[in-house]
Amino acid sequence: MLVRIIVGTLIALLALAGLYFGGLFYVAMFALVFMLAVYDSRHYIEADGKRTFLVPVYVFAGLFGFVYYFSEHSFAYVAALALLCLTVSVVGQVIASRDNVPAAPYALLPYAYPLIPAVCLIVLRCGFPEEFAMTAASVAVLAPLGGDTLAFFGGRLFGKHRFFPHISPKKTVEGAISGMLGGTIVGLCLYFLQPLWGGPFALWALLLLGLLCGALGQFGDLFASCLKRGAGLKDFSGYIPGHGGTLDRIDSVLLCAPVILAICLLVT
Repeated sequence: MLVRIIVGTLIALLALAGLYFGGLFYVAMFALVFMLAVYDSRHYIEADGKRTFLVPVYVFAGLFGFVYYFSEHSFAYVAALALLCLTVSVVGQVIASRDNVPAAPYALLPYAYPLIPAVCLIVLRCGFPEEFAMTAASVAVLAPLGGDTLAFFGGRLFGKHRFFPHISPKKTVEGAISGMLGGTIVGLCLYFLQPLWGGPFALWALLLLGLLCGALGQFGDLFASCLKRGAGLKDFSGYIPGHGGTLDRIDSVLLCAPVILAICLLVT
């Protein structure tokens, strides 16, 4: 438990640093995160012996943030990179398949999960005016992480009623409610912090967005549990003490980021 808390605190501090400094620091930090998430995805994709050609996926994960940043936030260049990598993925998988033909469709799966939500995280922080982007990206990253934390402790302390036990036997309704509360608390904290960078969000908006992320984060985590259960895995990886892998840690964020981006695009 102590290791989990210490490591979780360090992860939160790194996330805060990336969000605060933004720019190339944010892009570089999350490029590493996305590449690790692709590495984790390989474990559930190849769990039953499938062999996939994922080199272009790693290339896209590592480069698309820099392409978006240096092209002055042009989706055209990111789309061109994505199409090129997808093409190489198809050709490479056909060549590599040989006696492993059923693996072919899975070579494209990481582009959808985790990389489409990853693109949303880059756009949220780099594609809007600084004062807006800082708050919006912070909600998308910190609210689900805060929800995860409170859901964990709320479930351990008060959990009695199972929440989707066929997917994740340890999750409880009380933990899910705690997660929603955790996301809302993060939204409240951001309201009082955002004057430091001139954030424009109203209190009610941040409370609702925090609550939304706290709720969606639960389903992001459950979706990841579906993938792990289907592959017979407890965690995607084990290199983060007490947390599994990168994909285990950001699974709730991956569901929130596209929704927060969609809302931001609609209101700006």
